[in-house]
Amino acid sequence: MRARNIIDGLRKLGLTEYEARAYVTLVERGTLTANSLSKYSEIPYSKIYDVLSRLEKKGWIIIEEGKPKKYKPKPPKEAVKISVSKIENELQNISSEMINELQPLYEKIGVQEKPDVVILRGALMIIEKAKNMIERATREIELAVPQGIEGIYSFFGKNMKTAVLKGVEIKILTGSKNIKDLEKITGINLEIRLKEGMFGGGLIIDEKEALILLGGKTASLLAIWSNHNELVKLAKIYFDHLWRDAKSHL
Repeated sequence: MRARNIIDGLRKLGLTEYEARAYVTLVERGTLTANSLSKYSEIPYSKIYDVLSRLEKKGWIIIEEGKPKKYKPKPPKEAVKISVSKIENELQNISSEMINELQPLYEKIGVQEKPDVVILRGALMIIEKAKNMIERATREIELAVPQGIEGIYSFFGKNMKTAVLKGVEIKILTGSKNIKDLEKITGINLEIRLKEGMFGGGLIIDEKEALILLGGKTASLLAIWSNHNELVKLAKIYFDHLWRDAKSHL
């Protein structure tokens, strides 16, 4: 019986219910005709060709010409990577658009007493904000550390250890260059995964507030902090996609 969590996972990667069922069936049974695929996947025959056409455009299957045509699944590793790359590109474009829209507004009206969005410039300001966020955590901390931002332990080590003692679950996504530094704070409720070449980074606390690091050298870092529900949700989706694609560090 097909695992429900596989179908749900594929849907999070941009497939519809029928597309996910069709792809999983092809992986399970190999190359099939549309008629056979409709039968095994329990997708109505009247819809199967539309489903297959969309799967090909999304890069999940290959169509083999002939009479009848046959449909072959691309390797899951390849197909998932294509979808994740598209999602990452879309999120990068959204991030750029937000900066272009928010920065002029920020410079025009300044920071409000209780802002939904704040733009932070410089490493010292960003680090201090991150420390305050970590201290407020009660349930979950998700931290993505991009390449070139070393010394995380010296910045957040004490705060992370305190959070661990409070029972906060911590996920850290980073490149291999930061591992030795981060191993100093490994412990209960802390998990590290490796992801090279990340675009920017960030910190998400209890799915309530997010600090989005937009890259650059340490001395000229730029970040967005927000407790706006939709922006935090967007940051969470991006982190989850990176997390699923990252390698576990034991």
